[in-house]
Amino acid sequence: MTLPRLRGPLLWVAIVAGWALVVVTQPMGLWWMTVVCGLGLGLLVPGWRAGVGALLVGALGWGIPLLWESQGAPVGSVADVLGGLLGIPGAAAVVVTLLVSVVLALAGAWVGIAGRRAISGRPDPEPPPSSTSEGS
Repeated sequence: MTLPRLRGPLLWVAIVAGWALVVVTQPMGLWWMTVVCGLGLGLLVPGWRAGVGALLVGALGWGIPLLWESQGAPVGSVADVLGGLLGIPGAAAVVVTLLVSVVLALAGAWVGIAGRRAISGRPDPEPPPSSTSEGS
């Protein structure tokens, strides 16, 4: 069984779709959709590109809405309270939140990449590095 391999413009469509899904479902409390989007990228995007896409989906999927929310709501005071509970400054609490989103998306992508390799029975073929200085 082979899975489709998204490259080029379709790769960016998948990343934007994952980001939009995370942004839309985040206010509903569906934080785990970040993992699902990472899983989808891992299954559909070959190699290291899945990890980069998941990193973008996680960071932008939580970061842009947080930035948008900070324009009209007292996000700083909430960050200060969360930071106080964690024993860190408020700004570090925001960074920890974004790191959690990236880890969730990357964990999903990691499982997706492993699933892709298990389904296909072989690792994704990556082009070999070009060797111009060997043996010449």
